[in-house]
Amino acid sequence: GPRARVSRLTFEFEGDLERTAAEDEPYSVKVRDDLRAAWALGPGREFSNAAWSEAKSQALARLQAAGYANATWSGTAAQIDREQNEVRLFIVADSGPLYRLGNVVIDGLVAQDAETVRNLLSARKGAPVTEPMLLDFQERLQKVGLYASINVTLDTSDPSAAANANVLVRLREAALQDYTFGIGVSANTGARASVTHVYRRVLGHPATARNKAELGEKRQAWEGEISTHPGPDLYRNLIGGTVEWLKGDADVVLSQRVRLGRTVDLGRIERLYFIEAERAKRETDVAT
Repeated sequence: GPRARVSRLTFEFEGDLERTAAEDEPYSVKVRDDLRAAWALGPGREFSNAAWSEAKSQALARLQAAGYANATWSGTAAQIDREQNEVRLFIVADSGPLYRLGNVVIDGLVAQDAETVRNLLSARKGAPVTEPMLLDFQERLQKVGLYASINVTLDTSDPSAAANANVLVRLREAALQDYTFGIGVSANTGARASVTHVYRRVLGHPATARNKAELGEKRQAWEGEISTHPGPDLYRNLIGGTVEWLKGDADVVLSQRVRLGRTVDLGRIERLYFIEAERAKRETDVAT
C-alpha cells in the first residue's frame, strides 16, 4: 500500500524551558520556537522508523547544545492509523535546568596567566553555556598559540548548580621557546639559511616575541614582533620591525620598517590597526 505520512505533530516541553517560555523569557522562547521549526519529521512527510529515530536524535542534540545539557525525552509516541495511512506523533522533552556561565576552572597552567585564558571566553557571567560558545572558546585557545593541547567541557555533575556552572579547561602549555632552522635556495637570491625564534613569555610578561633572521648570498634580513596576549576585549597590542639588505645586479637596497598597532581576531573577521614608518636606501654600482 501507500507510504504512511505524518498527519499531526504534538511537540511539548517540561522543565525550565517550559516554565521560562511560559513567562515569555526571550531566550527560552527562541529555543522552543527554533526546536519546533527545525523538527525534521513534520506533517505531510513520509514516515519511517529510521526517520523517526533520526528526528528525535537531532532535536535532543539541539536542545542540549542550547544550554540544556541534561535534556531527555520524557515521552515519545507514534500512533499509526492503518486505514488512513497516517501517523500522529507525540513528543515531550524534559529540558532540565539551563546551564549558565559561572566560573572558569583551569588546570595545567605553568608559565602562562589564567587571565589570558579567561579573556578568550567572550561571554559574560550568567550567559547560557551553549555548544557554540564552548567550541568558539576552544578555537580561540588553539589559535592564540600558547597551548599544545586543549580540552573545554561543561561541568554537569551537579544539576542543582546549573545557574552558576563551571566551565572546565584542561591545558598543556606549548614550549616556552621554539627554534626553527631552515636552509634553501632561491632562483633570485641564491642560497640562504634562516632561524626563527618564538618566545611565549617575554621577560615574565604576558607577551609573545617572534624573531626571524635570514642570511643569504644576495639577501639578508631580520624581522621581529612583540605582541601582548589577548586582553578582555580580545585585542593584542604589537610592535614590530623589519630590516632587509638586498643585492641586485646593479644596485644594493637597504630598507627598514617599524610598525606599532593593535589587532583582534573575531573568528570571521580579523582587524589590524597600525601606524608604520618605512625607509629605504639604494646604492647603484656604477662600474657594473
